[in-house]
This record gives sequence, structure tokens and C-alpha cells, in this order.
Amino acid sequence: MRNGFSPAAILVTVNTTCLQSYFGTAHFRALDQVRGAAYDLAIIYIIVQLWKREPERRPINPELHRYILALHERVEYDLRRLDA
Repeated sequence: MRNGFSPAAILVTVNTTCLQSYFGTAHFRALDQVRGAAYDLAIIYIIVQLWKREPERRPINPELHRYILALHERVEYDLRRLDA
């Protein structure tokens, strides 16, 4: 999932809060609606991204597979030494 929309919603929230502090109560309702719309769009974006199918997994490189197995064996060995 790309992480572009949620940070944008956070920036909109921060900016609207700053603008509400600057303008006072004159534009509070409009700025609050902008914040709510940004939140709604962020939630919709996240739902759509989670609804999509997960991309097919690529096979693991044999060299990486051997490295993971060796690391696993080393961790098992170290844990056995700690238990003793």
C-alpha cells in the first residue's frame, strides 16, 4: 500500500487547525468540513487499497533461502547455549 494519502490528510488537519487558530471562529465551520472531508477520503483510500488483491509473490532467490536457513540454525544454536 502506498503511503501517500494518509500523510496528506494529516497535513490538511494540521493546516486547518493552524488556519482556525489564525482566523478564529469566522471560518471555523468551513475549515472543519475540509478536515472532515480529508479524513473521509483517507479512510476511503485505505479501504480501497486493502480491498485490492495482494500481488503474486515472487520465488525466493536460492542464495537468500540458504542465508535464511543458516541464520535460523545459528539462532537455534545460540538459544540452546542460553538455555544450558
